[in-house]
Amino acid sequence: MTSLENILDNIRQNIEKTSTLSNSCIQLNNFALNSTNRIKIRTSGGLDLLVEVLKKHLQRSVGLCETVVGALNNCSLDEQNTIHLCEQTTLLDELILLCQTHPNETLLLSRSIGLFWNIGAVKSNAVKIAQKGGVKVLLGIMKNNASHVDIQSRGLAALTSLATSDQVSHHIVTENGHLQILSAMESHPENAQIKLRGINTLFNLAALQQNLKPLGSSRAVEVVKTVLENNLSDTNLVARCSGFFMNLSLIAENSIRIAQEGVISSIMRAILYCSTEEAVIRRLLGIVINTSQEQSNRLTIAQSRGLDVIVVLMRQHISSPGTLIKCISVLISLSLDESLQNAFVKSQAVNAVLLAIKTHIKDPTLLGTSIVVLSNLFFFDTTRVDIIEKNGVKLVMELLKNNISKEAVVERGTLFLLNGTCDTKARKIINEEQGKRVCQSIINMYKRNPQIQKRASGALKNLSIGY
Repeated sequence: MTSLENILDNIRQNIEKTSTLSNSCIQLNNFALNSTNRIKIRTSGGLDLLVEVLKKHLQRSVGLCETVVGALNNCSLDEQNTIHLCEQTTLLDELILLCQTHPNETLLLSRSIGLFWNIGAVKSNAVKIAQKGGVKVLLGIMKNNASHVDIQSRGLAALTSLATSDQVSHHIVTENGHLQILSAMESHPENAQIKLRGINTLFNLAALQQNLKPLGSSRAVEVVKTVLENNLSDTNLVARCSGFFMNLSLIAENSIRIAQEGVISSIMRAILYCSTEEAVIRRLLGIVINTSQEQSNRLTIAQSRGLDVIVVLMRQHISSPGTLIKCISVLISLSLDESLQNAFVKSQAVNAVLLAIKTHIKDPTLLGTSIVVLSNLFFFDTTRVDIIEKNGVKLVMELLKNNISKEAVVERGTLFLLNGTCDTKARKIINEEQGKRVCQSIINMYKRNPQIQKRASGALKNLSIGY
């Protein structure tokens, strides 16, 4: 086997000779298939030599350039090599010029995009690529080769890699890169790789707050919704789609648009389909939590069977406090809407909350969030009766007595007490459960918490009223 030193010497001695160089570069490409050899190529000056060959033959031989870029692709699988190529050579300049010089050479373009992909995985490299105009060149290649599957797929992979840098992520969007991503996905709807890479890129772009508004006003909502609906059996894709929507829904206008475009119904179907995949479920619930912050979306969630789905999920994941807290967080928002009180009763959501409390009686976070739901629902006639009839008042009193030293529980529990003592039936139950003594103990214990003091004092005052 020819040694690395001999291969590099042959390249140096024949750097002007295209035919001779080609064989040596093929040998170097094969040599770079081994991870240890990639390091040796760098330390022996091979990376600099390959860039020099590319520079000299950029306009002379497409075939040789394809070979050199292929070798650099293999070499760039080593992170230190990519840093060296960006910081110690003129590779990025040569690569951009190469793509501009040969706009119709699809194999060369595809390999060049692969090199952008590998190099851009390092954030400092990604920034350099963007600064030199590499993102614009990449998007141009994708636009001019819309029907070329490999170029679209590699282009999306390169953009995914580049978008891990916040600076470059925003640059991609300002260059309307998100529109090019959506175009690729819409042009190749059956291609699994393009679908996944497109979603991955959008997911990375949506991780940056600055990108949320332009993403929300584009076709991204419709495109990702279609991908989600058509791929419910692919949990990885569902997780990525839900992650994208979860980030996108962090701003109000996007949240409203998501609901208007029917995404909530798609989310509910995905929850039921992927109900055993807890990590995916939590992302899907994250979307519902975000969208439920907008009052106009709450009815949409209820009409999409949201309450029924949440209750089913709570029963199925009754042993998982993390998932239960997500479910209960949705109920907190929905319980603020008086028009949904009948839907709460019909779905048996109160039963689900009480069961969660009984199952996780020692989890202060879960207890606290659960009490908030009950406190909100106590404002409305129908749900208040539902809570009383299902012994919810008595259960909350038991929680307060047993968790009086846990501030998170007491802070929310006193809100329930304040609301509860305004109702004659509930007030009687609270008195029977030593409500006055509990309120006084709380007042004495939490003198430095004015909110708890105010609520407990108000409840104590209410308890002096007859029933």
